[in-house]
Amino acid sequence: MDGENVVFEHWLSNEIHSVLRSREMNLPKYKGASPQLCFRRFLVDKLAVISESLKLTHGILHLAVSYLDYVMDRFEFAKSKQLQLLAVCCLWVAAKLDEKDNIIPRLETLKKFSDTDYDQDDFLEMELLIMQSLDWRLLLPTTVQFLDHYLEHVIGEDDLHGGYKITAKDKAKQYIKKYACYFLEVALQEHSFNSFRPSLITSSSLASSRQCMSITPIWPDHLVEVTGYEFSHLEDCIDKLMCIHKDDEQRSNVKEP
Repeated sequence: MDGENVVFEHWLSNEIHSVLRSREMNLPKYKGASPQLCFRRFLVDKLAVISESLKLTHGILHLAVSYLDYVMDRFEFAKSKQLQLLAVCCLWVAAKLDEKDNIIPRLETLKKFSDTDYDQDDFLEMELLIMQSLDWRLLLPTTVQFLDHYLEHVIGEDDLHGGYKITAKDKAKQYIKKYACYFLEVALQEHSFNSFRPSLITSSSLASSRQCMSITPIWPDHLVEVTGYEFSHLEDCIDKLMCIHKDDEQRSNVKEP
C-alpha cells in the first residue's frame, strides 16, 4: 500500500506541476511601467511584516505581491495611502483564495495594519478592482508553488559536494531549501524578475543554491528533465540572483566603525 501511495503522490505532484506550467504560460503581461514603482519595495516589506504577524503561509505573500504588481502596472493611484490599501487588500484576496478558513484575517484586523482611515466599503471596492484588473483569474502561479516539486529531485545520485559523493541527502536538501527560499525572497523584492516565468525563477534559485554550496554539476541532467530548462535558459536569472547575493554578502561583512 505504501508503494501505491508513493506512486500516487508522484503522479499527483507531476499533474500539479503540469497545471502550474500551463497557467504561467497565460500570465498577464507585465510591463513594469508604473510611475509609482518607487513605492514598491516599501509595500512588499510591509506585506512581509503583516504576513508574518498574521502567520500566513509563505505562498500567500508571493501571491499577494503578484496581485500588487499587476494592479500597479495598470493603475496609478492618487495618494500613497491608496497604495497601502491596495497592498493590504492584495494580501486579503490572496488569503481568502488559498488559506485555511481559520487563518484568513478579518477585515477589522487588516484595517489596523493599513495605517489609513479607510472603511469597509473602501476595502470592498479595492478588492473588486483587484479582481477585475486580473479578469478574475486569481489562481496565478508563483515561484513558491514550484519549489517543493523541484526539491524532491534537487539531489541526484551522481551529484558531488566539494568533489565527494553526497551521503546525507536529506540534510543537503534542507540547506538547499534555505538558500532557495532566500533567493526567492530576493526575486520578490525586485520587480524586474517579473520578466521571468515563476518556474524559471525557482529553477534558477535552486541552481544558484547548488552553486553557493559547491554542488556539482550546478545543473545536472535530472533537473533539466524535471524542470524543462537547460542551464542556458537560466543563466540571465542566475546572474541577477548571484549579483544581489554578492552585494548582500559584502554588506554583511562591512564592520561598524
